[in-house]
Amino acid sequence: MIRFSVRRPITISMLIGVLVVMGLVSLQKLGLDLLPELSFPSVSVITTYPGVSPEDVEEMITKPVEEAVATVSGVKKLTSMSMEGLSVVTVEFNWGKNLDFAAQDIRDKLGLIEDYLPEDASKPLVVKFDISMMPIMEGYASYKGMSPEDVRKFIKDHVKPRLERIDGVASVTVSGGRDKEIWVEIDRGKLENFGLSIQDVVTFLQLHNLNLPAGHIVEGSKEYLLRAVGEFKEPSDINDVAVGYTKTGTPVFVRDVGRVIETLSERRNYVTQNGKETVFFEVYKQSGTNTVKVLDKVNEELKRIKADFPDFEPVVVSDQAKFIKRATGRTTNNALLGALLAALMIFFFLRNWRPTLVAALAIPLSVIITFIVIYFAGYTLNIMTLGGIAIGVGMLVDNAVVVIENIFRHLEEGEDKMKAAIDGTREVGTAISASTFTNIIVFLPLIFVGGIVAKVTHELAVTVAATLLASLFVAVTIIPALARVFFKERTKEAYVKAFGEVWFNPVRRFYEKILRSVLRHRLFAILAAAILFVVSILLIPKVGVEFIPQMDRDFGMIRVTLPPGTDLDETLNYMLQLEDIAKKDPDVKIVGSIVGELQEVTSFMGGTGVNSGMLYVVFVDKKFRKRPSYETINEIVTKAPSYKDAKVEVLDISKMAFLGVGEKPVNVKIYGKDLNTLKELAMNIKDRIEGTPGLVSPSISLEEAKPEILIKIDRKKAAYYGLTPVQVETELQAALLGKVATRIRIKGEEINTRVKLEEDQTEFIEDIKGFSIKTPLGTRVPLKEIAHISYGLGPIRIDRENQVRTVSVGANVAGRTTGEVVRDLEKRLAGFTLPPGYTMAFKGEWEKIQDMLKSMIFAIMAAVLLIYMVMAAQFESFKDPFIVMFTMPLAIIGVVFFFLITRTSISLPSLMGALILVGIVVNNAIVMIDYIKKLRERGLPGLEAVVKGAQVRLRPILITSLTTILGMVPMALSRSEGSEMRAPMAIAVIGGLLTSTLLTLFVIPILYTFFERIKTKE
Repeated sequence: MIRFSVRRPITISMLIGVLVVMGLVSLQKLGLDLLPELSFPSVSVITTYPGVSPEDVEEMITKPVEEAVATVSGVKKLTSMSMEGLSVVTVEFNWGKNLDFAAQDIRDKLGLIEDYLPEDASKPLVVKFDISMMPIMEGYASYKGMSPEDVRKFIKDHVKPRLERIDGVASVTVSGGRDKEIWVEIDRGKLENFGLSIQDVVTFLQLHNLNLPAGHIVEGSKEYLLRAVGEFKEPSDINDVAVGYTKTGTPVFVRDVGRVIETLSERRNYVTQNGKETVFFEVYKQSGTNTVKVLDKVNEELKRIKADFPDFEPVVVSDQAKFIKRATGRTTNNALLGALLAALMIFFFLRNWRPTLVAALAIPLSVIITFIVIYFAGYTLNIMTLGGIAIGVGMLVDNAVVVIENIFRHLEEGEDKMKAAIDGTREVGTAISASTFTNIIVFLPLIFVGGIVAKVTHELAVTVAATLLASLFVAVTIIPALARVFFKERTKEAYVKAFGEVWFNPVRRFYEKILRSVLRHRLFAILAAAILFVVSILLIPKVGVEFIPQMDRDFGMIRVTLPPGTDLDETLNYMLQLEDIAKKDPDVKIVGSIVGELQEVTSFMGGTGVNSGMLYVVFVDKKFRKRPSYETINEIVTKAPSYKDAKVEVLDISKMAFLGVGEKPVNVKIYGKDLNTLKELAMNIKDRIEGTPGLVSPSISLEEAKPEILIKIDRKKAAYYGLTPVQVETELQAALLGKVATRIRIKGEEINTRVKLEEDQTEFIEDIKGFSIKTPLGTRVPLKEIAHISYGLGPIRIDRENQVRTVSVGANVAGRTTGEVVRDLEKRLAGFTLPPGYTMAFKGEWEKIQDMLKSMIFAIMAAVLLIYMVMAAQFESFKDPFIVMFTMPLAIIGVVFFFLITRTSISLPSLMGALILVGIVVNNAIVMIDYIKKLRERGLPGLEAVVKGAQVRLRPILITSLTTILGMVPMALSRSEGSEMRAPMAIAVIGGLLTSTLLTLFVIPILYTFFERIKTKE
């Protein structure tokens, strides 16, 4: 391959052209995303059982379902929720499980128990969870001169259909404003006078608003369809509908018992922006589609809609594409700047543009080849793949520099350019191949690492490996071909001058002087290095631990839940106060709220009620902010208005992508049988942990019961009147809540027609007690005669995990890492005793952290072992690789100290940086020991061989180390969007490589003299 490359330069140039074209085409086709595609391995089983208490739902539905699905293979965890009339069992599988097969397995298991479930219960519905359930765009909308209700209709008629036609858009939901409705308000007194019921009115309206086919007739040679038209044309038509008859047979019309009014649906929510009522919309994508591509089309369509309707004003508060483009764009810029710095470093050492240009060409060529691999692997350009390229940029020139240096050495010995290019590359081909595979082999253990860690890191590992393999290919094929063309045949003196040897000699002499001095005091030097290592190990607990760092985004959300029973107006008032607090912060650009029930929004945040609300905060651009957005949003929470038993909590969208919806950074779970005991224990734990530094808004998962008026039908008494509980409940529902009887089509718009009692007739409990029910015999009976009416508390939700009841105390974290907070909580709960049969565990992000640490420590330790094996095979020695392995503890020193200095936490990105570091940190020692051995084989005395070997290899060590370090400096210093995921990787590599390089120059020669028993004192 090397000979072919050098002898066929035109062929190689054409190969370069093909690779460049394929790489650029692949780049054009690659999608953009923030992170690798994550599909949570969980399936939910939803079963309804109307009117049944949570305890009965748990016993008759949840437990049998849990027992059935627990036998499905690959189940990691079972969680369930039992509420009034509803059971939700969630099955979490190990990552990598095929969810289609898993869902089918669950359906098969449920088929075995369906006959044993209550008859009135619905058939269990199996639903797969997908991250695409989260909206990719959210925003407010207004229209000049329009009310919120008109804006809502405009969006439904003109915006929603156009956006949903876009390929990749699943749905568009609208909240805020109210729909038009036609109310048929019934006067209870008049209804009773005519002996009618609410249900009579509903039934007759349904029968009068129909168009039905009536067949066809033939007249002459023509056939005519017959269609009976009975639909209402105007709301006033309802007045003429007969809903019953008097004893004399006279029809009773709607106008005789009530009135028809055009109005709006009942107010159950508010949407506000900067204190004014408005409308909110959300865009959801189809599963498997690329977020950026879909949103680009959505934004283009919104511009066209704006052009068609100039007074329409959408205000986007969350556009994932913008953040993704910024984050990936900044990562690309970091890589380009890193490549430039690496090239400048080569020129600094070589002082010649020719070898610098040839070496620098390895960077873009290797990256372009990597794009081909990324495309065919089915990946996108995201923080992980682009981060892998950015990390590899500084390492890409290492192989090229080694090849170029060796070609120059052959030119120095008088060989012609072709022979020098072939022999020089072939001579180091094995060495650079071994070095490259040593760097790559560290990723092999990730194959055996499961869970979300593998999902997140897999693409990074493949990208770095592809980049390094591409650099090896470039180094052994393209570099020698270019060297033959660009390099000049020189004399030894010209070579020394051209290759920068002259200016570097003083550096070598200075290093030799210090090295000889250190070797004379090698015990002291080893002891100093050992002390630094021990100190760094002792300082590790001072470094915070978290699964992923908090990300500084331009959008944040705060969820508010006031005590059950709080009405909508009270909740709105609280949210407006919170809006005022948020607006005062100079970093805040837009504030808005969604308050109350959101029936149309397929909210991934969970259920909503009139006592809850969501505050949306849009921040100014990052470059104009005084502090990170997560600090601002946490401060808003701390300033929230005081309200007894209110829950005010930050929703971290970035962490939701990793932890799952509903999980909090800190989650203390208590397991046991009795709900009252669990609640009491949870209250005690909450009291103990409150006030912990960094802990924000601790709350208990067991919701307070909601005040209710309970109407319990006496079956026996109802039976005497010929009534069933369902008949009574249906009449009550229609009278009090209202029942949609039919829909009227007016100018293409279908409007609900709702039948209900006049509002002033159902204001007090005495009105409800006196409400009369029509019996099958035509008589009437007051509700209080057949039902017991009392005040009470509504049912609570029962949570279970792995078939055991659980209550959790959850909280967010601010200003500190999750690991630091949990360590403090463990101290505070150290003396907390639980009754027999009850247990406690830390879950949430801490559980993910534990899994991450186990997985990454395994990967790093396995990588260390594999590297030793590769080096043992390379050196054909057990001892020499053992000496090289001492570079790893030297690297730990730099990693720990750099983490402390830069306040970087131990997280998934930083541990990935440490794993990469393991592969590259040994290269310097390998180069040094390999040359020392060669000098000893040539007959040089032991001490002189050590000193000269270290001295000669000083420059290539510095070149490769500093190009790698400088290549990562832009990524480490970056504070732009997405830097929280990139910077820790670079900081780990820079810190470890910097200290290991400096200490390797002295410690490795010392250790070599120890193991080879070379005397260092004359």
